[in-house]
Amino acid sequence: MPAFVPQCQYDVFISYAQVVAKEWILGFVAKLQKHLDENLEGTGTASIFWDRAELDGASSLTSEITQALSGTAALLIVLSRAYLNRPWCKLEREQFFNDLGRGGKKAFVMFIEDLKIEERPPEIEKMDVLGFQFWEPHPASRNKEINWPLPLEGTSFDARIRELAKAIAEHLFNVKTEYSNEVRPNAAVRSRLTDSKVFLADGISGPPVKDLEEARSAVRSWLTDQGAVVLTNNNNALYEAFYSNRTQCEAKVDKLLNEAIIFVQLLGRKGDDEDYESWLCKRAIAAGKIPGKDLLLWRSQLLTSDSIKSDTHRALVFSEQYQVISCDLSEFQPLLAKHIEDIDRKREAQRRLDTPVDEGGVTQTNEGSVTVLIDSEAQDALLVKNLRKQLSHYKIQYEPAMDAQDFCDMVHSGKFTGVTFTYGDCPEEWAKERFKATRPFRLGDRTGNRLCIGVYRDNSPRDLLSTSGIDVIIDGDTKSMKLFVGKLLGRR
Repeated sequence: MPAFVPQCQYDVFISYAQVVAKEWILGFVAKLQKHLDENLEGTGTASIFWDRAELDGASSLTSEITQALSGTAALLIVLSRAYLNRPWCKLEREQFFNDLGRGGKKAFVMFIEDLKIEERPPEIEKMDVLGFQFWEPHPASRNKEINWPLPLEGTSFDARIRELAKAIAEHLFNVKTEYSNEVRPNAAVRSRLTDSKVFLADGISGPPVKDLEEARSAVRSWLTDQGAVVLTNNNNALYEAFYSNRTQCEAKVDKLLNEAIIFVQLLGRKGDDEDYESWLCKRAIAAGKIPGKDLLLWRSQLLTSDSIKSDTHRALVFSEQYQVISCDLSEFQPLLAKHIEDIDRKREAQRRLDTPVDEGGVTQTNEGSVTVLIDSEAQDALLVKNLRKQLSHYKIQYEPAMDAQDFCDMVHSGKFTGVTFTYGDCPEEWAKERFKATRPFRLGDRTGNRLCIGVYRDNSPRDLLSTSGIDVIIDGDTKSMKLFVGKLLGRR
């Protein structure tokens, strides 16, 4: 499941020591997930990481846990005396605290035991968020110092989990909004990669393929930063299944390939002894992936055939059949984005062709429905969230434009009852393009299409461009929204 915060692999990392019944932590995670998703108000679901198996006392953190910690927006510490005594728990919070304050990271603490201030580690005591108490005195003990975690079904637990989930959700939404404002890749790449499912092949690991592992990690991080969904989350899950249960692995790979918009495999000097890399390519071909289009193989331009000992692996790395791309990794990433963009455009065009339109230009997907085209820039993430909520309240369907060209194409498609775009902190040049694209539909309705044009803005003193023929909808102003909705419904 992709994270709600686009630049993160996970939204929440739960750091804990197993000191209560397994059912309690299972129930806690399930309830936290439920309340987090409710707080995100349909804008997405939170991705939670928690390790179900405890490490040995002398163990170091696994690569999966290390990667998850570096790629999470919030650390939730389930604090107990056992937690303070576990070496790996200390390693987890130390690694996360090294990045605290950078990239919007924040830590939260919940107590499942009554720990005195002097018992708490200094770095935890200095944290901003404290006081989420999830313990109560043990009902069977007269000793007040004997306590246990709140029962999952109790009213006290329900109140605390709601409070905790609300605080974490507010943090996640703030981080996502700040990221949208600060990191603005070009519109086409930003929108086309968002939520696109990419099958990034795993493979062997260890010192012989260190460079290849680093390349995979770089591509995974870059895709995650762009908002793409990388399949699978665990770097070596499929490769391990390839040896433990081949039939199960094949079924899992085929399922993911059918979900993925593109298959990507990075190739290095050393391959698997049983040709796992070639096997994956054959499964991708069988799933209908086309080499050079939605099946992309990459190798470093420094890699030579002489450095590869395996004949089979050499044949794959330098294969003409698969059209292996040889370039610097920094050049491969925008090339991958371009392929995803092209695939997504074709899919979107086909989807629109498959959606019938009546003579008046209204989509027939739902009888009597009204569909509005909406568009916004990254800086107006909160504004467009409110716009979508308002349209949903009036049961108005909406569809987002992917980029400037897509906006123009969709405006002229005859498939919409209305068009709205936000005007808050977006660049003026961006807004001018939208005003220009809608001009023919508001000057005497010369196109013959029945379109209501609206601009959704905040209460800032920033001047609007020419609004002739455009309904101005003020965020939070029910009257202006009702007027626009009335016009939409009147043209149904």
